[in-house]
Amino acid sequence: MRIDVYISRLSLILMFHSFLIFSKMSGQEINGFLYPEVKENIFYETQWQYIYTLHVESQTIIHKASENFSAYYYFRLDHQAQSYVNDAASNGIWKINNHWLIAPVLNLDSLLIVKVDDQQLILETRNKTGKGNLQYFLSKHENKLEIFKKPDYLLPELNVTSTSKQKTPKQKEFWINNIWDWLWGNQADVPYKAPLTFIAIEMTGGGYYGGIDPPIRNYIQLKSDGRLIREFSTEYNGMTKTVKNIGRTEVEAFVEYIDSKAFFELKSSYDCIEPYCKSRLSKKPIPIPLRVAVTYGMKHKVVSIPIFGLDETNHKYLDYPPIIYNIVETLNRMANRLD
Repeated sequence: MRIDVYISRLSLILMFHSFLIFSKMSGQEINGFLYPEVKENIFYETQWQYIYTLHVESQTIIHKASENFSAYYYFRLDHQAQSYVNDAASNGIWKINNHWLIAPVLNLDSLLIVKVDDQQLILETRNKTGKGNLQYFLSKHENKLEIFKKPDYLLPELNVTSTSKQKTPKQKEFWINNIWDWLWGNQADVPYKAPLTFIAIEMTGGGYYGGIDPPIRNYIQLKSDGRLIREFSTEYNGMTKTVKNIGRTEVEAFVEYIDSKAFFELKSSYDCIEPYCKSRLSKKPIPIPLRVAVTYGMKHKVVSIPIFGLDETNHKYLDYPPIIYNIVETLNRMANRLD
């Protein structure tokens, strides 16, 4: 046998072997290449209710939520995952890895994210019987029955004031008897409490001036103590002001995420350079420039973008970093979510 014929046959055998290996991959793994990367912030502080299970290949619903089976899931900002299945509560950890949800959901550890938006979550896994794939359909849960309690960092902050009472004779006597110890430092030292790092996150503008009731002002400010202020006004309905307590812990987690994405190293502006982008600035609906400012201790950065978001043609005119979109999306979600 000639050496070239031998090499050709060997190549065919290797190719066929590779094909067999690939064909044995689960449909879950193959389908993983079909779905884009999922942004983690879309899961922040969301709650979901299990609805039904679909067998993908036959498009048959094989299981539904009922009085005998119910499941609820809560993905917190601090990456704690809470489950409430058949009246039994449990805790775990969740994270997003590309297009995979790593979390204890329906007795599974990881699921492919087929779809996620403001109303629906579809997760997929390989059928344990080896026959096709299963998709789990969940809908957004508003927690009206208070199945999940809010974590401490999302509870409203309370300011308690009290009037000081006059010192009684016993209190005065105690103060006089202990003044010597106070002067000489014999009293127990008060532990030093370091001041909190100053944080401020602001967003102004964004979107387009158009529609039946065009927006005039969209301003969101997240303060260091967790107070969020939003001022939103339109041409006909005027201004609406929203004030709510987000909580210091959530603010810290948010700004640390911003810092980890190198926000403070970005350019100060992302201007239109291409002619089609410059021409879009004067067309209707008119783009509203976006300004994002973040202060984190000694770090401070302001980024300006003349065209932010998609217009009526669903076209993105500027290639700004994804962290800008994530900041805007998160601030809007914080401002709009129910307390």
